[in-house]
Amino acid sequence: MKIVHKLLLVTLGGFLLMALALTLALRLTLPGEISTLILVEREEEAQRVVRQIEAELASRIELLEHLAAQLHDGEQLLDGTVLNRRLQGQVMAGQRFNGGLALFDARAVGVAEAPAGSNRIGLDISDRDHVHQVRASRAPVVTRPLISRSLGRPSFFINVPVLGEGGGLLGFLVGVTVLEHENFLLELGHERQLRDSRFYVLDPGNAILVTASDPSQAMQPLPTSGRVELFDRVREGARSGVAVDRDGQRHLFSSGTVEAMGWIVVQTIPEAVATRPAVDLSLQQLVTATLLTLLGALLLLLLLNPLLAPLRRAADAIDAMVAGRRPPEALPVTSRDEIGQLVGAFNRLFLSLEEQRRRLALATTSAGIGIWDYNVVDGTLLWDAQMYALYGLTEAQFSGAYEAWVAGLHPEDAPQAKATLQAALQGGDDFYAEFRVCHPNGEVRWIQAHGLVLRGADGEPLRMVGTNRDVSERKRVELLKSQFISTVSHELRTPLTSIRGTLGLLCGGALGPLPPPVTQMLQVAQRNSDYLGNLVNDLLDIEKLTSGAMRLERRSLAVRPLLEEVVEGHQAYADQHQVTLVLQPVEAGLQVRADDQRLRQVLSNLLSNAAKFSPPGGEVEITCVAEGDRVRFSVRDQGSGIAPEFHARIFQRFSQADASDTRQKG
Repeated sequence: MKIVHKLLLVTLGGFLLMALALTLALRLTLPGEISTLILVEREEEAQRVVRQIEAELASRIELLEHLAAQLHDGEQLLDGTVLNRRLQGQVMAGQRFNGGLALFDARAVGVAEAPAGSNRIGLDISDRDHVHQVRASRAPVVTRPLISRSLGRPSFFINVPVLGEGGGLLGFLVGVTVLEHENFLLELGHERQLRDSRFYVLDPGNAILVTASDPSQAMQPLPTSGRVELFDRVREGARSGVAVDRDGQRHLFSSGTVEAMGWIVVQTIPEAVATRPAVDLSLQQLVTATLLTLLGALLLLLLLNPLLAPLRRAADAIDAMVAGRRPPEALPVTSRDEIGQLVGAFNRLFLSLEEQRRRLALATTSAGIGIWDYNVVDGTLLWDAQMYALYGLTEAQFSGAYEAWVAGLHPEDAPQAKATLQAALQGGDDFYAEFRVCHPNGEVRWIQAHGLVLRGADGEPLRMVGTNRDVSERKRVELLKSQFISTVSHELRTPLTSIRGTLGLLCGGALGPLPPPVTQMLQVAQRNSDYLGNLVNDLLDIEKLTSGAMRLERRSLAVRPLLEEVVEGHQAYADQHQVTLVLQPVEAGLQVRADDQRLRQVLSNLLSNAAKFSPPGGEVEITCVAEGDRVRFSVRDQGSGIAPEFHARIFQRFSQADASDTRQKG
């Protein structure tokens, strides 16, 4: 990903995160604030409706009282015809009472009505509670909701007493308000209503829903406690809040009480509707911020492209140098800003690395060391000039493929070299091998190769870098030495066998008794000839091992008796050096399949060396443990050990850490 893309992504991401954070803040806080404001406003509106209802009731009572004064002559009610005409001529009263008017005499029997044909003349309402209340109080009474006997519909009544001049009760003037539709309660409740809002008038004392936005709910019983959360909250005295309505949705509600009637006026609005402006605002904010972010990103892209053009040109030039399409050289510095400083720093690094490369090339060329780089992924090799010389090739003759390197190996050495390389790639980190290569002119050279595996984060090999060195001269010297040792060993063995035989005969008395001094001298000579014979045999054994001609006579051996015999045979030698041999317990029945003579020889060498190099009073510990299908023999002493710098030569022939003629140990 280019830096301009990264900058764009960072900028876009930053702006979008800010927009999202702002939107989230609005989404979390604004709905609550709006809900609070709406609740305050709705609560005020509910109180306004309550005041209007109370004022409307007072106005209607006043209207009825004024009309009642016109229906008698001071002593008794007017004639029925006159009463009907007067009631039916009350346009204002007819508009205020959608259920009409009715006049009842002192017995509470209907004598006049409006409109005509309302079925109230002759109607007896003497059993109604409001009639009893008016008789007792001589004051107007507003009833609870009832089913009108004349209309058969839910209604409420305002009963005003008709009083004579002496205060006697002449009758009852009743105004009827039908609750189903077109009544003043609904009109007041619907004024300034919000979209999707609802209006209820509750009569908690009588457990009746007086009326509602849906007139069909008028005069329905209030749901019992626990059925509708909204009604429960209102009946508990909550003035406003949030509760679940009949539709199962959360609503904001506010309420007020009509004290004269004990009614509760409730206004609601769905919470989702109330908070929708906040949601819409937050979405608009997000869209606006996104558009502004995209516009800013476009402007940033237009600004960054010319600023980063020098950096792109520098990167392209470096890639061309790496790919070989352009000779390595310093890059031009076209500005003095940070990009120019970066190009200048690259030039300084390039010159420094170029100087180091020339020095390294000079050093490796002088030492005859070639440097190689193997790309494991694509199987290609990169050689320096010295590598071509080591393999007798020119750059044009070598394709750079792994197979081209394998093709240059000596057929006898190629399998082992390839196996060693693959083993390093699969499980190790170091590659070391010696093999022969065949030059195109037929010349065969010995190469010593070292390599180091470079792995990725997943542990898979990516590259291997290393060196090659021509060790043909060393191999030639080793061959001459080996041939010399073999020749000397064979030439010495015949006369040495004769000398050992003669000394054995003399010491055995073949020529008769000899003087003690002579016998003693002959025994010394025999011991030294035996020692010399062992040295010659060791030399021959080394040659056998080197040539692969050493034969091992393997058979099953019991480990414990073998170790006990070896320790017992070296105890006297250990006593000479004041050293104790300690054989650790060995698992009973433990056996190995090995050459008895050679195993004893190895253990003897280890024990004699351990005893010889242990301090006086020290211990040499011998252990043997089973490890899977193998057995490990260990000899541990308390000596000074082998210096780390000698570890690499421990198993080379005729090598000693202290090879001087002043060494302390023989």
